[in-house]
Amino acid sequence: MGSGKTTVAEVLATKYSYALVDLDKEIEAKENRKISNIFETDGEEYFRHVESKILKDFLKRSNQVISTGGGIILKEENRNTIKESGTVFWLYASPSVVYERIKDDNNRPLINTGKSKEDVIKRIESIMDARFDLYKESADVIINTDKFTPEECVEEILKEFKLLNL
Repeated sequence: MGSGKTTVAEVLATKYSYALVDLDKEIEAKENRKISNIFETDGEEYFRHVESKILKDFLKRSNQVISTGGGIILKEENRNTIKESGTVFWLYASPSVVYERIKDDNNRPLINTGKSKEDVIKRIESIMDARFDLYKESADVIINTDKFTPEECVEEILKEFKLLNL
């Protein structure tokens, strides 16, 4: 959440003329409603089920860059499927940077609490802490995006990808 996944994926896909798959947008299109509405109406468990199904559908294709939501790794089947399907980059940002990037975005159901900045940052930290080991387990490469522009982040991805595929 707020690490730059979607923006970096857009830059990377454009650079290589690959298809861009923003999994959250695909979920919203299939469900014909916003993710925040899915969470509110049907709950996180239902959302995660839809997310897994759509992920599997897209992983059957090639020449694409997939940007997933941050919670994709919560299900073991997703972690396994992602690892088997390609190179996984974990784009990480510190909680304070995440806050600055997403503070005005009302489509973040896990952090839209109406609380103070400090409370929201604590919520972000809590989510990140709970998922840290799963992200680490799933990632082939970890990149901290705090100080990178999206273009610089793509250059880091390309450097790492070349190292992995020597």
